[in-house]
Amino acid sequence: MTIGFNYSRSRPASVPTLADADIGDFGGIAGNSLVQLLLMTQMIYRVKASPAPDSTSFCIERFGTEGPTVGTNDAGIQKDYHLRNHFGEMISGTNRGRLFNIGFYTASNGKVEHFDGFTATAGDLVAILPHHSVSYGAVTDAAIDPPTSSSTFATNIRAIRDALHGLIDGANRIVGKPQIFQKAITSAANAGFVNLATVTGTAASIVIDHVILKAVAAAPAAFTSGAITAYDGATDFSILLSAASTAFANLNAANKQAISTQGGGLAELGVGNIIRIELPGSGATPVNFLATFVFRAAVNGSHLV
Repeated sequence: MTIGFNYSRSRPASVPTLADADIGDFGGIAGNSLVQLLLMTQMIYRVKASPAPDSTSFCIERFGTEGPTVGTNDAGIQKDYHLRNHFGEMISGTNRGRLFNIGFYTASNGKVEHFDGFTATAGDLVAILPHHSVSYGAVTDAAIDPPTSSSTFATNIRAIRDALHGLIDGANRIVGKPQIFQKAITSAANAGFVNLATVTGTAASIVIDHVILKAVAAAPAAFTSGAITAYDGATDFSILLSAASTAFANLNAANKQAISTQGGGLAELGVGNIIRIELPGSGATPVNFLATFVFRAAVNGSHLV
């Protein structure tokens, strides 16, 4: 049985290949392959050697134990996975990362027809990405018109990415778990106070354990010191690194570092509190430092930004 739709009225131009940067990463999963996410959906297939793929079509078969089976005996494919108006992505081979839109699908041999001008290779893995499904008995032109671009798909993928990031961030910000925040400092040596980080989160509270100020490059002659303090909007209520420990002599060569030496927590900071550095130098030559803060949340979700 062949099912499909007419692309002649509103078929979009070829869906472009999306780079990792277009979608983002998924906490370690490459953005434009999405392999692990797609395995969860069980819609991974392999390109068949026969009939040979060409620039407008290829046939797919089940890949290992993943994905629904393909063939005339698989009513699920014909009814529930008929694939019209779905996106596909090549996830291996020379076309890896290539997105395409399915115009027609033939259930009897797993033939996928597309309009994107590339030729798959036998053995390549392909993922089917549902755009939207239509009930088998109520197919209309309006229901199966293709989208005008890949923007909806990319937006949905970014939403999945953001949701995953939220889960990962939540796990990383539980009470007592060490966190690290780093901030590059390239301000003038006489810039005065420069904000480095702000405590964020609902009813946030963090405990600072250690602070490191590293000279990425040697401090310029105009630099005198770089005390780091905790500020509540009115008062610098805690010194995290003193002016003496961050003096020129301690940072006048690349990789020299001023390090907090107190055991346990240096300070407790609440929501909205700011960590800042004071640069009271004698001239405007920029510094090149890196500040590192090791801290823990005292309230779930607390972190530095």
